[in-house]
Amino acid sequence: MDLDLLLKLQDEIFAECKKVMVERAKDYASPSDALIDFKRAAASIDSDAKEVCLTHLASKLARLRSVSDPWDTCLDIINYAVIYLALSGEEGGE
Repeated sequence: MDLDLLLKLQDEIFAECKKVMVERAKDYASPSDALIDFKRAAASIDSDAKEVCLTHLASKLARLRSVSDPWDTCLDIINYAVIYLALSGEEGGE
């Protein structure tokens, strides 16, 4: 695969990730805090939101071994990585 084709695929993947993130936010976020579900889950188990996110990420990584079509799982992995970076940014005041 040449670089142009790879970058086109990346654009398509990122666009699909954004659609998934928007849809999931309707169920798991609040208008004022897109990360609230991770924070609530963390509070309920006396942990932090980044650890909750890493747990979800680890589960998706493990799932890759057992799915015949990795597309949705990979989109979730990318979105959990974005969420982790967002939580890290909040923690660092960014």
